[in-house]
Amino acid sequence: MKQINIWLFALVFSMSLLFSCGGDFLEKEPHDSYSQDIIFTDIELARGAMIGCYDNLSNVNSWYGRNFVIIGDLAADNTKVRPVNSGRFLEDYFYFKNKDLSQAGFWFRAYETIARCNYLISGVDGGIPNATDEESNQLKGEALFLRALAHFDLCRLFAQDYNFTDGGSHMGVPVVTSVETFGQPIRNTVAEVYAAVISDLEAALTLLDDSNYGATELPYRANTNAVNALLARVYLYKGDYTNAKQKAESVISSGSYTLFTNASYISAWGEAANDESIFDAAVTATDNLGVDGLGPMYLKAGYGDIAPTDGLIELYSIQDVRTGWFTVDGGDLYVNKYPAANYSDNTRVLRYSEMYLISAEASARLGEIAAGTARLNTIRTRAGLTEVSPNNAIELLTEVALEKRREFAFEGHRWFDLRRNQQGVERGDDCTANEWCSIPYPNDQFVYPIPQTEMNANPNMQQNPGY
Repeated sequence: MKQINIWLFALVFSMSLLFSCGGDFLEKEPHDSYSQDIIFTDIELARGAMIGCYDNLSNVNSWYGRNFVIIGDLAADNTKVRPVNSGRFLEDYFYFKNKDLSQAGFWFRAYETIARCNYLISGVDGGIPNATDEESNQLKGEALFLRALAHFDLCRLFAQDYNFTDGGSHMGVPVVTSVETFGQPIRNTVAEVYAAVISDLEAALTLLDDSNYGATELPYRANTNAVNALLARVYLYKGDYTNAKQKAESVISSGSYTLFTNASYISAWGEAANDESIFDAAVTATDNLGVDGLGPMYLKAGYGDIAPTDGLIELYSIQDVRTGWFTVDGGDLYVNKYPAANYSDNTRVLRYSEMYLISAEASARLGEIAAGTARLNTIRTRAGLTEVSPNNAIELLTEVALEKRREFAFEGHRWFDLRRNQQGVERGDDCTANEWCSIPYPNDQFVYPIPQTEMNANPNMQQNPGY
């Protein structure tokens, strides 16, 4: 396994010409390997390098291609491993994390993405002779977005929640924003990671020009709405509810998206991109995930390793359109939220309905009950549920948490939501994880260990407590 100090070694941009991001730009013919000096002499080669920066997002064994999404529900109370299984995800469900294996792939892929983005930013800053300012700014803005997403997701998995200590002063992950040959970085604090993420995203907003790509490409490429949507999520995790609401509302008011209708809700999940897609990790035939992809982990036709918990199922009433995600086969319940026949479902990283629920939660925490209730009820009535009328902020927050659990089941949000709200995990009577069926907050096991290979290679790296 490579470590950060290896990953940051002058990456040749042969890697940058990999294609796994959806849209017309995927139809370009791949080039042979090019050195960094050659790539940044031509805008088309630089655009190819930008495509390479997106490549790791859909990686099946680490990021949005499968594992990162599965963990967000399985480590919490939404899903469980079936008694008969292929052996996947046992360490995540049973909380026995192996320092040599546990999400080392994600650590590698995320920092590799950061390294690619840093090279692209450096190359753009050095000047691309035949590129307009708008073209250069677009590339840099997208790279800043991806670098921010990678740092944020790393911090979510390998560090405790922002408010674990006052002001986020506890260990986060290394923030890497420059091209280094052999880097042995220290761990920045969580507050420093969040500051770097927000800085990158705010800078991206000043650079991106959404008109540079066709509409069909935008869900797979960073645009201003994707940046604002990620900022809304980051601010929510940080506890900055004023900014969280402002960013969420800016996406809602953009007019660029529409919520699924009740009638189209289930069928929309079979579409490559849809009206709620703000930013997707695209999976193409080239990726060839097959039965190792995200959907087959839930489907009997695949491995079917992961099942919904009784506690989650009980949250859905018969009127709820989202019950269409569930199918019964041989007396067992399976999840069909990722229904693509060839298992090439794109992962929804940022979705329009999340902005409504971020706005609702932020409003509740700001004491704006009427505004928050209106945003919440829009999502409820779309699902076929009746409106609620909470009397105070606590009641509204309770309803928002329940609705988010229903709406974003199997999308990898639940565990991170529990942790940022400093709540433990209560897995219910159908839990088979023994002593890990009730997990109080705080807990050392709410973060993953820094991979041992990284610890061995970098004398400046500190391991998480408990490992």
